[in-house]
Amino acid sequence: MAVVCEEITFFLTYLILLIRDLDNPFGYDVASSTEDVSLKPLTDLILRLKAQAEGL
Repeated sequence: MAVVCEEITFFLTYLILLIRDLDNPFGYDVASSTEDVSLKPLTDLILRLKAQAEGL
């Protein structure tokens, strides 16, 4: 019985943490997030597309 209780507790804890991460996957509004993702590739892409559009 104790093993079942431990497994349920583990599963529920995992689900809570997963839902929290899915709610904010890249930690965008959290200053000390470990999931910080650089937006530089998107910025570079925008600049390249603008340069190509001006060249047409």
